[in-house]
Amino acid sequence: MLRFMLLCFDLLVVCSSVVNAACYTCGSTTYIRNQWPNNFDAEFSIPITNSVSEGWTLELQFSKPVTNLQIWRADIKSTKSNSSLYILKNKHWNRNLSPGRNLVMSFLGQFNGPSPSFTVRLLGQADCGQCLDGAVIPTTPRPLVATPLGCRTCCSSAEVTHEWPGNFDGEFRVLVEYEVTSGWVAELVFSDPVFNLQVYDAQITDILQGGKIYRLTNKHYNADLAEGIEHIQRFQASAAVTPSFTVHMVGQPECCQGDSAVSCHPSTTLPPPTSEPDATSPTTAASTLQCPLTNIVDEWPGNFKGEIVIPIRNEVSGGWLVELKFSEPVLNLQVYRANVLSILDGGKTYLIKNKDYNADQLVGAVLREQFQASASNTPSFTARMIGQPDCSITPTPTGATEVSTTISKAHTTETRIEPSTYRSTVPPTEPPTEPRTIQPVSEQTTFPVSEPSTPALPTTAKATTTGVPLTPSSAPYDYAEVIHKSILFYEAQRSGPLPANNRIPWRADSTVNDRGLNGEDLTGGWFDAGDHVKFGFPMASTVTVLAWGLVEYRDAYIGSGELVNMLDCIKWATDYFLKCHTGMYEFYAQVGDGHLDHAYWGRPEDMTINRPAFKITAANPGTEIAGETAAALAASSIAFRETDPAYADELLQHARELYDFANRWRGKYTDAIPNAASFYDSHSGYGDELAWSAAWLARATGDSSYVTAATAHYDTFNIGSGTPWAFSWDDKKAGVMMLMYQLTGASRYQTAITDFLDSWQPGNIHYTPKGLAWRDQWGTNRYAANTAFLALVAAREGIDATKYSDFAKQQINYMLGDAGRSYVVGFGNNPPHSPHHRASSCPDMPAPCDWGNLDGSDPNPQVLEGALVGGPDQNDGFVNNRRDFVQNEVATDYNAGFQSAVAGLKSLVINGLY
Repeated sequence: MLRFMLLCFDLLVVCSSVVNAACYTCGSTTYIRNQWPNNFDAEFSIPITNSVSEGWTLELQFSKPVTNLQIWRADIKSTKSNSSLYILKNKHWNRNLSPGRNLVMSFLGQFNGPSPSFTVRLLGQADCGQCLDGAVIPTTPRPLVATPLGCRTCCSSAEVTHEWPGNFDGEFRVLVEYEVTSGWVAELVFSDPVFNLQVYDAQITDILQGGKIYRLTNKHYNADLAEGIEHIQRFQASAAVTPSFTVHMVGQPECCQGDSAVSCHPSTTLPPPTSEPDATSPTTAASTLQCPLTNIVDEWPGNFKGEIVIPIRNEVSGGWLVELKFSEPVLNLQVYRANVLSILDGGKTYLIKNKDYNADQLVGAVLREQFQASASNTPSFTARMIGQPDCSITPTPTGATEVSTTISKAHTTETRIEPSTYRSTVPPTEPPTEPRTIQPVSEQTTFPVSEPSTPALPTTAKATTTGVPLTPSSAPYDYAEVIHKSILFYEAQRSGPLPANNRIPWRADSTVNDRGLNGEDLTGGWFDAGDHVKFGFPMASTVTVLAWGLVEYRDAYIGSGELVNMLDCIKWATDYFLKCHTGMYEFYAQVGDGHLDHAYWGRPEDMTINRPAFKITAANPGTEIAGETAAALAASSIAFRETDPAYADELLQHARELYDFANRWRGKYTDAIPNAASFYDSHSGYGDELAWSAAWLARATGDSSYVTAATAHYDTFNIGSGTPWAFSWDDKKAGVMMLMYQLTGASRYQTAITDFLDSWQPGNIHYTPKGLAWRDQWGTNRYAANTAFLALVAAREGIDATKYSDFAKQQINYMLGDAGRSYVVGFGNNPPHSPHHRASSCPDMPAPCDWGNLDGSDPNPQVLEGALVGGPDQNDGFVNNRRDFVQNEVATDYNAGFQSAVAGLKSLVINGLY
């Protein structure tokens, strides 16, 4: 490693993260993650050695001027030296820094000519380099996050363990020569591009060189690696050609081509694996531990982290169940390497179940599991694995086959099964983002000793007790393709400077001068529909519903190979919302005048009309838009929590502030922004947005005070007093009912959401002859799809699972082709070809585009992949007519519930429940 670092000091062109003769914080690392013409995406990490309280200052020094710097976790206070030095200050929520942690930030910048290098200096920490105080460059340079070609970690092995057409399983092992604390970074370097990489016990942070390099970092539970252990990671990926690969773990000894052989142990080398190791973490030989151990390993106000250690004295094959009993109720339990199966006794008892990869446990091994939970007071707790000797009960006599455990009956006899109970053929990569409440069928539940049985299932479940993964069900449509194309539709709606990986060839940078009243940068976000206004209210609602679908059905996005694209999709909008939140009680809710915009037909790239910005303030409040954006950011924070916790924290902080804004300063948003009233007026009032945003903050934080607030809004605004007409960008009442049931399990919310869903059953709403539940001529597909999504969430929660799953299948499959045609552009049989959409109606640039392109009868020159059009009339009639903005309109909110419902169906397929 030292050899490579010294080489970097000589070859600054190759190792651009070193700036000679600069002053930087000792131990800091900097690297450019991605770059494209005159732009770059970079990151730095600074180890905290001295405690920081009440704020910090950071110097970001570039080797040349950098402009348009965008950084998300700090404020730019000043620039010096012709924009080559930036002075950054903390945000209010990250002003305190604790020793032993790292301050990590990413940012974007622009430059001219060769790309810049840079250093970082956090004032008050140890300085290295040539500083004003006379500090000198240390003899051992700071570590760099970079992998030179032909190099790998010396004591490592990397091999493909299994392959089948288009896919392969891989494994790498690293002998830890130097102890690792507080996290690690590793790079996998493949000989050929791979995609849809899924690592079971690590997080993917970057994908470089078109999929040939993947940068990984630790999970919460494996951040520390002891010297001398062998660290093992397994993964699955897809590739046109099965590649070879190497692994490089930053900070471990590095061997490059031409280096002499390295001894990894005295007189031994690290052999390749000869058999599948036990999946416990860690595995120990012939443990002398007899009884399960429990421990509180960390705690902070309202939260704690616990650990269980269970000796395996009876071999486990095909899966296990562990019962956790707490001295008082806990909330939001998240287990890193297991699934929460059920919550009993008001949150005092949890049953957790194995992941696919740790289902088998050998005698003599030790199962270690860590978890995090919320509680008013940190409780004591016990743990026992069903079928293992338990020190708190009389050992089961030899030959016995069952252990009976009596669990107190809870408030309802409804059984609600977490879908992860059923083995997915797609390896899971995430800990659960939200525990489910599952109540027992009877007062007594019996488990076999040798093999856990599957609890009572909804009538649609196809369960197995053998431990063999279920074969995915077949489906009439390729739901993965629909998800893929729907995400492409959102990319076609992007406003602002487009990224280098733009996948829509007929789109380019547009509306790059969107600014606030004081010059604030408001670029980004989505164009609303076939026009070019950025209406914040429906955009925020769209993000909330998309994020909800990702939170519920993450396995569908992983199984479709679209998780990275989906996170990128949501982030395009949430980044924009963060720009719009320019003050504690100030938010830009719209960019563009709807009347002026609709008088223009052409490309957004060619548009020159004035685009005013409209904001809400404490003096001119807009509770609907502030509350809905708070909900969107809170839901998105859950979606990003595992892959980008720093970004999740930022989203959550803005969500809290916007909810406070919505709740403290109340007023109808179209009173503050009359221009929006002609297009997206608030008909349902703002009470539903207040309850909606509080409920999402409750789910994102585990803070019971938000449940209390949501309940109060629910009652104050009589949200449950009647059956909602629909679930839409304006009316969130049905969504509130469903979310409150997920949070509390209260019967009144179950009754409310059941009444709503039943109002969409035949006899209660008009159905077209071919089966579409037809609510209204304007966006009829949208309303049916939104209801289908809620129906799938309800079914997942155990509410009349068969009826509501069947309803969702019928509605979504109608839109995909059951009616004899598809209503999704670019998908299926006879899809729409003339959507009412300006940009896609235009020929390739630079050919002119104007009102004549609206009137033409030919299909749109550009295929607006994945867009769901408004839909048919009451008798299934539909005509491709670009001028008809009722049947042929597209909109971002049309696709939100639709895509989330498709993800729900894909999840059923993956789990063998379709």
